[in-house]
Amino acid sequence: MEEKMVLYNQILSSCISEIQTARRSIAIKVNQGILSVYWNLGKLLSEKVQAETYGSGVIKKLSIDLKNEFPDMGLSPRNL
Repeated sequence: MEEKMVLYNQILSSCISEIQTARRSIAIKVNQGILSVYWNLGKLLSEKVQAETYGSGVIKKLSIDLKNEFPDMGLSPRNL
């Protein structure tokens, strides 16, 4: 009976390890994706807004419209 318990604990430990590894990998990929999105938004806004000589009103409007579309993201005028 004790041998089965040891085997079970090894299986359980392996399963826990697999789940933790997958979660870390997913979190890293999500964070990389988020950083990429913010970098690309900053680049886009920097290029387009400055080239077209838009004022800060465009950034405020973009912030409002983007927040309506993506309420879970931090898309304040300052962040943009």
